[in-house]
Amino acid sequence: AIDAARDLLGEEKIPYELKREARFDIAKSFYAQDRFALALEEFQKVAVEVSSTEGAESKYRVAEINFIEKHYHTSMKTIFEFIDQNTPHQYWMAKSFILLADLYLQADDAFQAVQTLQSVIDNYEVNNDGILDLAIRKKMEILKTQESKEKQESQEEMEIKMEGSGSQNTAGGSGEGTNHEQAPRK
Repeated sequence: AIDAARDLLGEEKIPYELKREARFDIAKSFYAQDRFALALEEFQKVAVEVSSTEGAESKYRVAEINFIEKHYHTSMKTIFEFIDQNTPHQYWMAKSFILLADLYLQADDAFQAVQTLQSVIDNYEVNNDGILDLAIRKKMEILKTQESKEKQESQEEMEIKMEGSGSQNTAGGSGEGTNHEQAPRK
């Protein structure tokens, strides 16, 4: 596929749409082989416009590859560029918002991640392409993780308080066998 697409790109006077498709095919082939640097280079060439399906997916893939390569700032910047470009391809925009939630999690901002996923859940209109299911699942995972962290932190705080109050009692002994004066009863 890569060789055939490169041969096509070598032809003179081919329409822009065919060039875009050829570059996209090259990028997808490299991506499938986990050759992300080469895929990124081709996706970036296609992602200059997002009105075509190839351009919209390419913009998402640029952000995704940067995320995979741990270039989080670049990934987030690409997503915000994509948002500003106002693509008609809502599937790839929604995928980008889900990736943005992952970026917020990477930055330890679970609140913003949940809000971003909730935005997808509230505004995405197609319910049979997996986007809503993915957004709901990720949101629930984050909430479970947050709940578990809160329980753990609460338990640790209780243990610290108990240790603190226990050390005060042990300084004076157990209290057994000591002679304490009692107030007289009336």
